[in-house]
Amino acid sequence: MSKLLVASHPMAGHVNPMLAVSESLSKGVHDIIFNTSKLSREEVEARGLRFAPLLGNANFDHRRLGELVPQLRTAAPGAELSITYRK
Repeated sequence: MSKLLVASHPMAGHVNPMLAVSESLSKGVHDIIFNTSKLSREEVEARGLRFAPLLGNANFDHRRLGELVPQLRTAAPGAELSITYRK
């Protein structure tokens, strides 16, 4: 049995596809450890995967990004929003 660490950015658009891949891999001969924010713990464990939380500032709630990055509240969609993420 292989042990695999799957690390995912906490945004739902990153977590959900990686969960699908990880669940598929776990049905074979792989022991999966899924590393993401605590927000996804129940979903990870419900799929039979082991959970390891991100640490420090990486362990954030994507639903509250406006609190973490206030510029996101006023950034226009498109290029302006994309540039805000890079700052």
